[in-house]
Amino acid sequence: AVVSTQSTGIKEEVLQSNRVCRVISMLCKETGKSTDQLNSEAMAILEEMGHEFSEGVLRCIGGLMRKVFKQILTRVVIDKEQMAALSELSKQTPLLIMPNHRSYLDFMLVTWVLYSYDIKTPVIAAGQDFMFMKGVGEMLRTH
Repeated sequence: AVVSTQSTGIKEEVLQSNRVCRVISMLCKETGKSTDQLNSEAMAILEEMGHEFSEGVLRCIGGLMRKVFKQILTRVVIDKEQMAALSELSKQTPLLIMPNHRSYLDFMLVTWVLYSYDIKTPVIAAGQDFMFMKGVGEMLRTH
């Protein structure tokens, strides 16, 4: 199967997936809502979760993170051999990176390290709390 890498294409693929179609069909019966209405609701959720890549925003965020981390961290220890292996792997297949989120610093630091090693940065699937922080939600979804 061909998988889209563009935001709009991904959203359409998700909406047309067998699993989502089954759930929407089930919800039509349970709620009495139309398929179009539920598809619109699903698309609104995907729009809220989605992101758009911007090299300029990424560079700006990377520079900002570097300055912040220099102020708050004493050092960051990185296994360069593992980063080289991760870099090679990232060229062959998509990566799923799952920091444990003990703090918000986890995913920000992982993103910054990957950016620093010129590895494609992850899309952040952050909780709803970021949506209400002016600018932060948009920044995380546009990188």
